[in-house]
Amino acid sequence: MRKILFLTLALVLLSFGVQAQDSLPDIAKPTEEQFQKQLAHSTLAVYHGEQKCAWTKETIFIFTVDVWECNFEESFVCTATVVVHLDRYAALTAGHCFDWKEEAKYYVADNTIGKPVFHKVQILKLENDERYDYALISFDSLRDYKPIAMEDENDGVPAVGTRVENINFSYGIVKEFAEGKVVSELIQGDAGGRCPHCKGRYLVSVGLGPGASGSAIVDIEKQEIVGIAEAIFPGTQMPTMVMPMGSNFADFVDDDSAGLKPFPEGPKPKGSEDKSDSESGFGRMLSKFFRWFFIL
Repeated sequence: MRKILFLTLALVLLSFGVQAQDSLPDIAKPTEEQFQKQLAHSTLAVYHGEQKCAWTKETIFIFTVDVWECNFEESFVCTATVVVHLDRYAALTAGHCFDWKEEAKYYVADNTIGKPVFHKVQILKLENDERYDYALISFDSLRDYKPIAMEDENDGVPAVGTRVENINFSYGIVKEFAEGKVVSELIQGDAGGRCPHCKGRYLVSVGLGPGASGSAIVDIEKQEIVGIAEAIFPGTQMPTMVMPMGSNFADFVDDDSAGLKPFPEGPKPKGSEDKSDSESGFGRMLSKFFRWFFIL
Protein backbone atom coordinates (compact mmCIF):
# COMPACT_ATOMS: atom_id res chain seq x y z
CA MET A 1 0.00 0.00 0.00
CA ARG A 2 2.83 2.42 0.86
CA LYS A 3 4.44 1.69 -2.50
CA ILE A 4 1.21 2.53 -4.31
CA LEU A 5 0.79 5.80 -2.43
CA PHE A 6 4.40 6.73 -3.04
CA LEU A 7 4.10 5.98 -6.74
CA THR A 8 0.93 8.05 -7.07
CA LEU A 9 2.48 10.95 -5.17
CA ALA A 10 5.57 10.79 -7.34
CA LEU A 11 3.36 10.82 -10.42
CA VAL A 12 1.81 14.08 -9.30
CA LEU A 13 5.15 15.66 -8.44
CA LEU A 14 6.71 14.63 -11.74
CA SER A 15 3.69 15.61 -13.79
CA PHE A 16 2.76 18.97 -12.33
CA GLY A 17 5.99 20.77 -11.61
CA VAL A 18 8.70 22.28 -13.72
CA GLN A 19 9.29 20.00 -16.69
CA ALA A 20 12.70 18.34 -16.88
CA GLN A 21 13.38 19.78 -20.31
CA ASP A 22 12.73 23.30 -19.03
CA SER A 23 15.00 22.92 -15.99
CA LEU A 24 17.87 21.37 -17.98
CA PRO A 25 18.50 23.72 -20.91
CA ASP A 26 21.69 21.88 -21.90
CA ILE A 27 19.64 18.84 -22.96
CA ALA A 28 18.39 19.29 -26.51
CA LYS A 29 14.67 18.90 -27.08
CA PRO A 30 13.93 15.88 -29.29
CA THR A 31 12.95 16.57 -32.86
CA GLU A 32 9.37 15.76 -33.85
CA GLU A 33 10.56 12.54 -35.47
CA GLN A 34 12.60 11.52 -32.41
CA PHE A 35 9.73 12.30 -30.08
CA GLN A 36 7.28 10.32 -32.20
CA LYS A 37 9.53 7.26 -31.93
CA GLN A 38 9.72 7.77 -28.17
CA LEU A 39 5.94 8.10 -27.90
CA ALA A 40 5.44 5.00 -30.04
CA HIS A 41 7.76 2.92 -27.87
CA SER A 42 5.98 4.10 -24.70
CA THR A 43 2.51 3.36 -26.09
CA LEU A 44 1.24 -0.03 -24.90
CA ALA A 45 -1.68 -2.31 -25.66
CA VAL A 46 -3.90 -3.22 -22.69
CA TYR A 47 -5.25 -6.77 -22.50
CA HIS A 48 -7.59 -8.74 -20.32
CA GLY A 49 -6.18 -12.22 -19.82
CA GLU A 50 -6.38 -15.28 -17.62
CA GLN A 51 -5.35 -18.90 -17.57
CA LYS A 52 -8.21 -21.28 -18.32
CA CYS A 53 -8.10 -25.01 -17.74
CA ALA A 54 -10.41 -27.81 -18.87
CA TRP A 55 -10.53 -31.52 -19.65
CA THR A 56 -10.17 -32.28 -23.35
CA LYS A 57 -10.19 -35.41 -25.48
CA GLU A 58 -6.98 -36.44 -27.22
CA THR A 59 -6.47 -39.36 -29.54
CA ILE A 60 -3.22 -41.31 -29.19
CA PHE A 61 -2.95 -43.96 -31.88
CA ILE A 62 -6.32 -45.71 -31.56
CA PHE A 63 -7.01 -44.65 -27.98
CA THR A 64 -8.95 -41.60 -26.79
CA VAL A 65 -7.79 -40.25 -23.45
CA ASP A 66 -8.81 -37.37 -21.21
CA VAL A 67 -6.16 -34.64 -20.93
CA TRP A 68 -6.14 -31.72 -18.52
CA GLU A 69 -5.07 -28.65 -20.50
CA CYS A 70 -4.35 -25.10 -19.34
CA ASN A 71 -3.97 -22.16 -21.71
CA PHE A 72 -3.54 -18.42 -21.27
CA GLU A 73 -6.36 -16.65 -23.10
CA GLU A 74 -6.25 -12.94 -23.77
CA SER A 75 -8.41 -10.27 -25.40
CA PHE A 76 -7.33 -6.78 -26.42
CA VAL A 77 -8.99 -3.91 -24.51
CA CYS A 78 -7.43 -0.42 -24.79
CA THR A 79 -4.30 1.69 -25.24
CA ALA A 80 -2.05 3.11 -22.49
CA THR A 81 1.00 5.40 -22.28
CA VAL A 82 3.94 5.19 -19.89
CA VAL A 83 4.14 8.40 -17.81
CA VAL A 84 6.41 7.56 -14.84
CA HIS A 85 9.31 5.24 -14.04
CA LEU A 86 10.44 4.72 -10.47
CA ASP A 87 10.94 1.19 -9.17
CA ARG A 88 8.02 0.28 -11.45
CA TYR A 89 6.49 1.81 -14.53
CA ALA A 90 3.23 3.73 -14.30
CA ALA A 91 0.96 4.20 -17.30
CA LEU A 92 -2.09 6.33 -18.02
CA THR A 93 -5.23 5.20 -19.82
CA ALA A 94 -9.03 5.53 -19.58
CA GLY A 95 -10.99 4.40 -16.55
CA HIS A 96 -13.72 2.72 -18.60
CA CYS A 97 -11.15 0.18 -19.84
CA PHE A 98 -11.16 -1.66 -16.50
CA ASP A 99 -13.38 -3.42 -14.02
CA TRP A 100 -12.31 -3.35 -10.37
CA LYS A 101 -13.58 -6.91 -9.97
CA GLU A 102 -10.93 -8.18 -12.37
CA GLU A 103 -7.99 -5.94 -11.49
CA ALA A 104 -5.60 -8.91 -11.26
CA LYS A 105 -6.40 -10.02 -14.81
CA TYR A 106 -5.09 -7.12 -16.86
CA TYR A 107 -1.82 -6.93 -18.77
CA VAL A 108 0.09 -4.58 -21.07
CA ALA A 109 2.19 -5.46 -24.11
CA ASP A 110 4.34 -3.67 -26.67
CA ASN A 111 2.19 -4.78 -29.59
CA THR A 112 -0.78 -6.85 -30.73
CA ILE A 113 1.05 -8.98 -33.27
CA GLY A 114 1.34 -12.73 -32.74
CA LYS A 115 1.84 -13.69 -29.10
CA PRO A 116 3.09 -10.55 -27.31
CA VAL A 117 5.09 -10.48 -24.08
CA PHE A 118 2.60 -9.62 -21.33
CA HIS A 119 3.32 -7.61 -18.18
CA LYS A 120 0.80 -8.02 -15.37
CA VAL A 121 -0.89 -4.79 -14.36
CA GLN A 122 -1.75 -3.43 -10.93
CA ILE A 123 -4.49 -0.80 -10.89
CA LEU A 124 -3.43 2.18 -8.78
CA LYS A 125 -6.57 4.25 -9.25
CA LEU A 126 -9.45 4.41 -11.69
CA GLU A 127 -12.69 6.28 -12.13
CA ASN A 128 -15.28 6.42 -14.90
CA ASP A 129 -18.01 9.00 -14.43
CA GLU A 130 -19.10 12.33 -15.82
CA ARG A 131 -16.10 14.14 -14.31
CA TYR A 132 -13.25 11.64 -14.56
CA ASP A 133 -12.39 8.89 -17.00
CA TYR A 134 -8.83 8.01 -16.03
CA ALA A 135 -6.90 4.98 -14.86
CA LEU A 136 -3.39 4.81 -13.44
CA ILE A 137 -1.76 1.39 -13.69
CA SER A 138 1.68 0.04 -12.82
CA PHE A 139 3.76 -2.85 -14.10
CA ASP A 140 7.28 -4.30 -14.10
CA SER A 141 9.46 -4.78 -17.16
CA LEU A 142 13.14 -5.24 -18.03
CA ARG A 143 12.57 -3.10 -21.12
CA ASP A 144 13.37 0.59 -21.15
CA TYR A 145 10.33 2.84 -21.66
CA LYS A 146 10.85 6.60 -21.56
CA PRO A 147 7.96 8.33 -19.73
CA ILE A 148 5.93 10.89 -21.67
CA ALA A 149 5.44 14.21 -19.86
CA MET A 150 1.96 15.47 -18.96
CA GLU A 151 0.93 19.10 -19.11
CA ASP A 152 1.09 21.25 -15.98
CA GLU A 153 -2.05 21.44 -13.85
CA ASN A 154 -2.19 25.19 -14.49
CA ASP A 155 -2.38 24.71 -18.26
CA GLY A 156 -5.85 24.84 -19.71
CA VAL A 157 -7.35 23.00 -22.65
CA PRO A 158 -5.11 23.51 -25.71
CA ALA A 159 -6.27 26.28 -28.02
CA VAL A 160 -8.34 25.50 -31.09
CA GLY A 161 -5.92 24.79 -33.94
CA THR A 162 -3.21 23.23 -31.75
CA ARG A 163 -1.46 20.41 -33.62
CA VAL A 164 -1.74 17.08 -31.84
CA GLU A 165 -0.59 13.53 -32.48
CA ASN A 166 -1.85 10.19 -31.25
CA ILE A 167 -0.58 6.62 -31.32
CA ASN A 168 -3.10 3.88 -30.63
CA PHE A 169 -4.13 0.26 -31.20
CA SER A 170 -7.56 0.73 -32.82
CA TYR A 171 -9.30 -2.65 -33.17
CA GLY A 172 -6.12 -4.25 -31.83
CA ILE A 173 -4.78 -4.53 -35.39
CA VAL A 174 -1.43 -2.77 -35.20
CA LYS A 175 0.19 0.30 -33.62
CA GLU A 176 -1.33 3.22 -35.55
CA PHE A 177 -0.05 6.80 -35.98
CA ALA A 178 -2.40 9.75 -36.40
CA GLU A 179 -2.20 13.55 -36.41
CA GLY A 180 -4.85 16.24 -36.23
CA LYS A 181 -5.83 19.46 -34.55
CA VAL A 182 -7.87 20.61 -31.57
CA VAL A 183 -11.22 21.63 -33.09
CA SER A 184 -13.26 22.80 -30.11
CA GLU A 185 -13.05 24.57 -26.81
CA LEU A 186 -13.99 22.80 -23.56
CA ILE A 187 -17.63 21.73 -23.83
CA GLN A 188 -19.85 23.30 -21.19
CA GLY A 189 -23.19 21.86 -20.06
CA ASP A 190 -24.91 19.02 -21.89
CA ALA A 191 -24.53 20.54 -25.37
CA GLY A 192 -28.20 21.40 -25.55
CA GLY A 193 -29.22 17.94 -24.39
CA ARG A 194 -27.66 16.29 -27.43
CA CYS A 195 -24.59 15.01 -25.59
CA PRO A 196 -24.98 14.86 -21.79
CA HIS A 197 -21.63 13.08 -21.40
CA CYS A 198 -19.64 15.63 -23.42
CA LYS A 199 -19.40 18.11 -20.55
CA GLY A 200 -15.83 18.79 -19.52
CA ARG A 201 -14.40 17.25 -22.71
CA TYR A 202 -13.12 18.72 -25.98
CA LEU A 203 -12.81 17.50 -29.59
CA VAL A 204 -9.84 16.72 -31.83
CA SER A 205 -9.77 15.87 -35.55
CA VAL A 206 -8.09 12.50 -35.09
CA GLY A 207 -9.87 9.47 -36.53
CA LEU A 208 -9.91 6.55 -34.10
CA GLY A 209 -11.62 3.20 -33.63
CA PRO A 210 -12.52 0.90 -30.72
CA GLY A 211 -9.44 0.05 -28.69
CA ALA A 212 -7.95 3.54 -28.95
CA SER A 213 -9.54 4.47 -25.62
CA GLY A 214 -6.96 5.80 -23.19
CA SER A 215 -4.39 6.63 -25.86
CA ALA A 216 -2.53 9.90 -25.35
CA ILE A 217 -3.44 13.06 -27.22
CA VAL A 218 -0.09 14.87 -27.38
CA ASP A 219 0.67 18.52 -28.14
CA ILE A 220 3.27 18.20 -30.92
CA GLU A 221 5.06 21.45 -30.08
CA LYS A 222 5.13 21.03 -26.29
CA GLN A 223 5.64 17.24 -26.48
CA GLU A 224 3.23 16.78 -23.57
CA ILE A 225 0.08 14.75 -23.05
CA VAL A 226 -2.86 17.17 -23.13
CA GLY A 227 -5.67 14.60 -23.05
CA ILE A 228 -6.66 10.98 -23.54
CA ALA A 229 -8.93 9.63 -26.26
CA GLU A 230 -12.29 8.72 -24.75
CA ALA A 231 -15.10 8.32 -27.28
CA ILE A 232 -16.26 8.59 -30.88
CA PHE A 233 -19.63 9.24 -32.54
CA PRO A 234 -20.47 6.16 -34.68
CA GLY A 235 -22.06 6.70 -38.05
CA THR A 236 -20.84 10.30 -38.27
CA GLN A 237 -17.74 12.20 -39.34
CA MET A 238 -17.60 13.91 -35.97
CA PRO A 239 -14.16 14.31 -34.36
CA THR A 240 -12.95 12.31 -31.37
CA MET A 241 -13.95 13.27 -27.83
CA VAL A 242 -11.06 13.83 -25.43
CA MET A 243 -10.80 13.79 -21.64
CA PRO A 244 -8.51 16.74 -20.72
CA MET A 245 -5.44 16.59 -18.50
CA GLY A 246 -4.24 19.63 -16.54
CA SER A 247 -6.25 20.56 -13.47
CA ASN A 248 -8.91 17.91 -14.11
CA PHE A 249 -6.36 15.09 -13.93
CA ALA A 250 -4.74 16.70 -10.89
CA ASP A 251 -8.18 16.71 -9.22
CA PHE A 252 -8.63 13.03 -10.05
CA VAL A 253 -5.32 12.09 -8.42
CA ASP A 254 -5.96 14.36 -5.44
CA ASP A 255 -9.66 13.52 -4.96
CA ASP A 256 -10.05 10.91 -2.22
CA SER A 257 -13.72 10.44 -3.14
CA ALA A 258 -12.70 9.23 -6.60
CA GLY A 259 -11.32 5.81 -7.47
CA LEU A 260 -12.99 3.96 -4.61
CA LYS A 261 -13.32 0.25 -5.13
CA PRO A 262 -17.03 -0.74 -4.95
CA PHE A 263 -18.25 -3.11 -2.27
CA PRO A 264 -19.51 -6.56 -3.27
CA GLU A 265 -23.15 -6.70 -4.35
CA GLY A 266 -25.63 -6.88 -1.52
CA PRO A 267 -28.81 -8.98 -1.38
CA LYS A 268 -31.33 -8.35 -4.13
CA PRO A 269 -34.29 -6.07 -3.38
CA LYS A 270 -37.42 -7.77 -2.13
CA GLY A 271 -39.58 -8.99 -4.98
CA SER A 272 -36.74 -9.37 -7.46
CA GLU A 273 -35.81 -12.94 -6.48
CA ASP A 274 -37.68 -14.32 -9.45
CA LYS A 275 -35.35 -12.59 -11.90
CA SER A 276 -32.58 -14.78 -13.23
CA ASP A 277 -28.94 -13.78 -13.03
CA SER A 278 -28.81 -13.60 -16.82
CA GLU A 279 -31.69 -11.10 -16.89
CA SER A 280 -30.01 -9.00 -14.22
CA GLY A 281 -26.71 -9.08 -16.09
CA PHE A 282 -28.44 -8.13 -19.35
CA GLY A 283 -30.04 -5.15 -17.62
CA ARG A 284 -26.68 -3.90 -16.37
CA MET A 285 -25.17 -4.39 -19.83
CA LEU A 286 -28.05 -2.53 -21.51
CA SER A 287 -27.77 0.35 -19.05
CA LYS A 288 -24.04 0.63 -19.65
CA PHE A 289 -24.59 0.51 -23.41
CA PHE A 290 -26.99 3.45 -23.41
CA ARG A 291 -24.68 5.45 -21.17
CA TRP A 292 -21.54 4.95 -23.21
CA PHE A 293 -22.80 3.75 -26.62
CA PHE A 294 -20.09 5.66 -28.42
CA ILE A 295 -17.14 4.87 -26.17
CA LEU A 296 -13.90 3.70 -27.75
